[in-house]
Amino acid sequence: MLSKIAKLPAPAAAVGFIGAPEVGSFSAEASDAKDAAGIETFLRAVPAKRELLQALKDATGTHNGKVEQSKAAIKKLEDDNLAISKDLEEIVAISTLIATNATSETEATQAIAKFNRENEELIREAEAEKPGVARNLSYSIAYVSLREKLLAYNAGLPLALAAELNEKTLKFYNEINKNDHASDRLKSLRLPTAVGERIEIEFENGDRCDALQVLSEGHIRCLGLAILLAKITTDRLPFLIFDDVVNSIDDEHRGAIIDLILNPEEVGKRQLIVTTHGEDFVKRLENAVPMKKYEETVTRIDFLVPFAAKKIIVKLDSPRHYLTVAVRSHEEGRTRDSLSYVRKAFEEELNRLWKKIANKKLSAQISVGMMGPGNPDLMSLATGLHQFLSRKDVTVFQKVVPHLGEMLGYGEKHKLEWNYLNKGTHEEDRVEEFDAAIVRRMLETVIKLDEAIDAPQA
Repeated sequence: MLSKIAKLPAPAAAVGFIGAPEVGSFSAEASDAKDAAGIETFLRAVPAKRELLQALKDATGTHNGKVEQSKAAIKKLEDDNLAISKDLEEIVAISTLIATNATSETEATQAIAKFNRENEELIREAEAEKPGVARNLSYSIAYVSLREKLLAYNAGLPLALAAELNEKTLKFYNEINKNDHASDRLKSLRLPTAVGERIEIEFENGDRCDALQVLSEGHIRCLGLAILLAKITTDRLPFLIFDDVVNSIDDEHRGAIIDLILNPEEVGKRQLIVTTHGEDFVKRLENAVPMKKYEETVTRIDFLVPFAAKKIIVKLDSPRHYLTVAVRSHEEGRTRDSLSYVRKAFEEELNRLWKKIANKKLSAQISVGMMGPGNPDLMSLATGLHQFLSRKDVTVFQKVVPHLGEMLGYGEKHKLEWNYLNKGTHEEDRVEEFDAAIVRRMLETVIKLDEAIDAPQA
């Protein structure tokens, strides 16, 4: 205990105790107590120093508190110093990066300037192409949109096509194939309503088949055309475009196609745009239209490649309609040519009249002479039709009879008209010229015959 008291002056001075001198005196007394009497005397004096020692203790506690606060402050300063050091390091790194970037920017600017100098022309061309690129981009976007719509349309096409089209498709197909053998005609037809289904057909004998497996290429095309026409008429579309409609279709079907597409009850009452490489088909199509309607409704455009040129020439108003060409030839003084087209028009009109009579479901037993297979003699056909229409039990096409009789030369002594028809179609040396007045009268008669054939029937 005495040794501890002897050490108190140092802590008292360290903590700045105000009673440090008294502590020093007290410590000196403790050091002087060497023997038992001195120690006893010192110990008796210790209680008197209790307040001093308590004050020293309090001062020491206060000092220790301040020391802890100082340590905490030092620790905070050390942490702040460390953070500042890191910030300084980051600042240095950023400064280095800024300097590097500035150098890179300078180098890049110089490189760009050099590139612009070296590629000035290319840059101008690229700038000039920007509108085109923007336009092409719009095309690309439109194409993607169109493709998506086409894919969606294609996915729903079978159902859309089949909706309420079976009966009309069957009707049109059989009309196109009306000249085929009865066993080739269809009794029923069912179009697919989902992807993967087949076009089911049933023949008159009851055989059911997949159309694409048993029909010829020509009949498949006829079936496709029948589906198209059924769709067009069902949807009541105002026009129809035929692109090379008769490709791979035989001659007999071509005639039936003409009859079908010109039928005013179905297809023919809408605008038709027909493109084809088949000159004969277009000629037959034009001549199936009565002259009056032809002048009002038909426009022909020819795309021609002349022998001496490599470019295509577009030619307008170049009809193949026999009556129209006959009229023009007569107006231009080409009497023989006019007469030749009068005969062709007369042949076409008789064939049209014969078909119309057949469509009336009349028992028209007409005897005709044949010039060859499928080629009736014109005089024989005209006479047979005139005799049939002159029967008392026949009431249709009566306006045709007088004009047909005039063309046959009834009432004329030498049947001059018929002689002209035969002579006018052959190139031969003639002493006499054709009488333009007679040719004109024949032309007018054939025109009247054309109108009478197309006149409404009771």
